[in-house]
Amino acid sequence: MKQQDDKNFVFSEKVSTFITEEVPSASNPYVTESQRIYGYDLEQLLRNKSFVDVIFLLLCGELPSSEDSHLLDKLAVALCNPGPRHPATRSTMIAGVSKTRAGHILPLGLLGLSGSSDGSIEVESAMGYISKNAGEVAERAGIKLCGAYVKCVGDSNIAPGFSSAFGAPDPLVLSLATNLNNLSSDRYFLSWALGLSDALTPINMGINRVGMAAAIFLDLNIPPREAGCLYQLLMAPGLLAHGLEQTHKPITSLPFLTDEYYDYENQSK
Repeated sequence: MKQQDDKNFVFSEKVSTFITEEVPSASNPYVTESQRIYGYDLEQLLRNKSFVDVIFLLLCGELPSSEDSHLLDKLAVALCNPGPRHPATRSTMIAGVSKTRAGHILPLGLLGLSGSSDGSIEVESAMGYISKNAGEVAERAGIKLCGAYVKCVGDSNIAPGFSSAFGAPDPLVLSLATNLNNLSSDRYFLSWALGLSDALTPINMGINRVGMAAAIFLDLNIPPREAGCLYQLLMAPGLLAHGLEQTHKPITSLPFLTDEYYDYENQSK
């Protein structure tokens, strides 16, 4: 009999998935003799495909073309190390130097990559923004954004995936995105995003890391929800490396902020 709750929901009797098929051993049905991912034998994938190919297969249900595989592999290199300025990296560094268990370091960093500022939520937002506006000439879209721009103190995003950092566009991201765009001549969304970035130069804005990734995910036809999580995955190596590096150092290797850097309000009456 199928289980039901008070609202008369009917629950499945067993877990199901389209992703994985496990063939049990003839001698022991509780262990796996072979495995298929969306119909592809795992051992064949091991011999013939790359890690990014299989990630793409797991998330999208099909293998990428050789050109798409090459682009995704190069994007993985471009994103692999967000660097010590990134808040998510700083969280792993603090965790590492504080002697957090090594297995807990990466999950803490990934949490820092889950939000709406250079995280998975912003990736989804940027994909929505780019796909919605890419039908318009990039220069025209940029002129509209420039006209609506109101200067504010500190870093700011003029649109998801496009911002300034310390008062200027990010030169490294722009260079990486241009190099990635040169890998193929038909990357519509990335080309458009770079065109918009050029149009934002007068207000010292440009494409950022999220915008670069979001445009490429659109060109690769990766769905937004999967793309946001893939963004976290591709940036994970740098988070982990920086955190593990700090585990070998004393706690005094990081600065200790003095009281003047903290805001304090006396609540006592």
